Amino acid sequence: MEYYSSKPLREAIFYVVKNAIIEGVFLPRDRLTKDDIAQQYNCSRTPVREALRKLDQENIQGYGQKILPYHYP
Repeated sequence: MEYYSSKPLREAIFYVVKNAIIEGVFLPRDRLTKDDIAQQYNCSRTPVREALRKLDQENIQGYGQKILPYHYP
């Protein structure tokens, strides 16, 4: 997370979670919750919600924050 400290919190969370998905920390069909991520990064749910929305727009996760298999472009 420190690597992204110059970015807004929502972007930092987006990149950290996206990289965790790509690296296999979060596996397909794992469920991400706003509360768990907010607690992990000691922040409110708003930037987490925005980060998860952006992940959803990139088709990295599906309905209900359930992670879909990641396909490299």
